[in-house]
Amino acid sequence: MAPMRAGVVGAGTMGAGIAEVLALAGCDVVLQSRRPEAHERFHAALALQYERGMKRGRISAAERDAALARARTTASFEGFGDREIVIEAVVEEASVKADVLRTLERVCPRDAVIASTTSSLTIGELADAAARPERVVGLHFFNPVRFVRLVEVISTPMTAPAHLAAAMLFVTLIRRMPLRVRDSVGFLVNRLLIPAAAEGCRIYTEHAATPAEIDAACVRWWGMLIGPCAMLDMVGLDVALAIARNCERTFGSAPPPILERCVAAGRLGRKSGSGIYSYASGRPESDPALDAIREAVERVTGVPRTSRFTVERLIVPMVNEAIACLAEGIASEQEIDLAMCETIGVPHGPLAYRRRLGRDGYFALVDALTAEFGERFALRRDLVAEQLAERGLAVA
Repeated sequence: MAPMRAGVVGAGTMGAGIAEVLALAGCDVVLQSRRPEAHERFHAALALQYERGMKRGRISAAERDAALARARTTASFEGFGDREIVIEAVVEEASVKADVLRTLERVCPRDAVIASTTSSLTIGELADAAARPERVVGLHFFNPVRFVRLVEVISTPMTAPAHLAAAMLFVTLIRRMPLRVRDSVGFLVNRLLIPAAAEGCRIYTEHAATPAEIDAACVRWWGMLIGPCAMLDMVGLDVALAIARNCERTFGSAPPPILERCVAAGRLGRKSGSGIYSYASGRPESDPALDAIREAVERVTGVPRTSRFTVERLIVPMVNEAIACLAEGIASEQEIDLAMCETIGVPHGPLAYRRRLGRDGYFALVDALTAEFGERFALRRDLVAEQLAERGLAVA
């Protein structure tokens, strides 16, 4: 059987990570980037990662050599004329992504699936810019791509069933777990994670805990593989801010000012060497420069009242969004919990956590947090209950 022919546009962390996984899974991969240095960096990183995999017993020397031979780069779009599926992984700017999608429509076969990895835009708004929106889908991978199995697969009302089926099959063929979710801002996983991460920023700016204390508590208390502050750095603070801004337009919750300031200062997370943490040594370390940014924010907004840190401040926003996503039909209860288990490594998902507390216990917790910290913790029970009832479900 001939290897599947795939193209990836963008040699950043996400694009390079996707190409790495595709080549190892047996795909013939062409990675496009206009920057010559990106080509050299990609091939060097690819060789390094495959070498590490071989030393750890995950792949053989023959598999390494074959994967390296299957991956190549191009500055233009040479080699895209026979691709079966192409994935754009460029910057989170609607105009840039739209331009790339239009180019792919021009250079790829007419039956090729065109996918976007966007984190902060909807697939519908990108498909609107396409001449043939029926072949546009979303394939939302998560960092680090080589370790996170879950891939959100998003269609629009215009997506042709055959192209959606091809995208689902493709994810399975590259040894990943496809999860079909409804198109919306943040899709599923990011819609749950960003409010929790934003609350972590607020906890820090309210002098209630340090980022390291927040992350350690989440890892210890809920079993997360990585805490919300370190997660922000892995996602990229610029990407997280873009998602938060889109969520603000849709759901009304403004991004934390310190997130805005960090991005303006070029602190984008791991990829820039600093974000919530510093990565001078390659590992997350507390950074006094972050305290200076907090002080700069306080000079504009005023010093907030010192608050209290409790892990529930991070969990409840996630659970509330999970309930809303269930009510809106974004995904099923089992899918929501599975998605969070797969992406952040928790042993039980947010809806399982709510079930353990019970209806009255959870509502009591929400009411207590709302009374102490504000309306952002409130669950719109009447709306959610009505939506769930329409779908034959229950809040309890």
